[in-house]
Amino acid sequence: MRHRGFSLVELLVALAIGLLVTLGAGQLFLSSFNSYQAVTHVSRNQEIVVFVVNTMIREIREKDQPASVFKLMPAVNSDTCELMRNSKLLVGGLYKDEDGCSYFDADDTGQCDDIFGCNFFTLKLPRLDPQDGGPEYEEVSFHVMERQP
Repeated sequence: MRHRGFSLVELLVALAIGLLVTLGAGQLFLSSFNSYQAVTHVSRNQEIVVFVVNTMIREIREKDQPASVFKLMPAVNSDTCELMRNSKLLVGGLYKDEDGCSYFDADDTGQCDDIFGCNFFTLKLPRLDPQDGGPEYEEVSFHVMERQP
């Protein structure tokens, strides 16, 4: 009499192969998902910087607003900072360091000494995944020059 079907060894081998394929697919998914999160975070930070710089340039150059209309304030009920323009929220979720939100002040950097209409700013954007012992933020510094009359 002849038996039909698979033996126990054949089933165990097939199960082991299926498990390896499933683990490989899961690892590929996790790797892709982590890459997606990192790219999304970097893109969001880049959008924030471009928006802030363009807004500040427009306000300072075209509308003749002083740089002092931009203030970095602690967010209400949060451990982050918010960039305000004339007391209106411009960008939220910025990094709040041990000194609070005082790093945005452009007057004490020394970067624009003796240059008319020069304003130097620094934004600190929180990192998605800080490295061990590294900073918890990425620093972006830029100059905005006022147009001379």
